[in-house]
Amino acid sequence: MFFDGEDALGRWSETDGLYGSRHFTRRLADEGAQHQIKAVIVIDMIGNSHLDIQRERYSTPWLTDLVFAQAQRLGYGRYFLKNSRSIEDDQLAFLELGIPAVEVIDLDYGPLNLYWQTRFDTVDKCSPASLAIVGDTVLSTLDALENAD
Repeated sequence: MFFDGEDALGRWSETDGLYGSRHFTRRLADEGAQHQIKAVIVIDMIGNSHLDIQRERYSTPWLTDLVFAQAQRLGYGRYFLKNSRSIEDDQLAFLELGIPAVEVIDLDYGPLNLYWQTRFDTVDKCSPASLAIVGDTVLSTLDALENAD
């Protein structure tokens, strides 16, 4: 599923943004289907050639631990850092509904975050290796979730 947390109509705020994920979770709740979802993994801005993913503080702790453990197991621990930060993104709509969710994001995009949403945000700044690292980690996490039953 694809969402864009930066879908504010005016200026990003607590009530202006996250329209896609909020709409989806409202539909889940209306249908009583939220219990069918075991977990949500939100991936965002993970193509940076200097990948450094911090723990996201709002995310479900056990799910964050699982993602970071899988990264470590795969030998990607140096890209999944021990420090943490709070990020308001699409994981919040799922958390509000009681669905475990984790945000996997690299918010340090270029020197002094210079590339983020600027004319410098070009394909040459992206790394297939970073995409593979996160992809491998997500697939391993999904496998671990499936086998946890």
